[in-house]
Amino acid sequence: MIVVAANSLEAKRLHKELTDLAIDAKNNSENYKKEAGVIWGKTEVPKLFALSHNSQRLHKNVQQILK
Repeated sequence: MIVVAANSLEAKRLHKELTDLAIDAKNNSENYKKEAGVIWGKTEVPKLFALSHNSQRLHKNVQQILK
């Protein structure tokens, strides 16, 4: 799940590009059966997850903004 917040002028473009990438990944890969959803949302919940212990454990080498 990818959550895009409408907190900048580039948010609409980012949402469209991420949606297109998710669709392309699903359609162009025979081995990749999972879908990535792109939604509009508030940043509080994703931010709480990114700062959580589980996020730190599961995604050790990932930048916080990508979590």
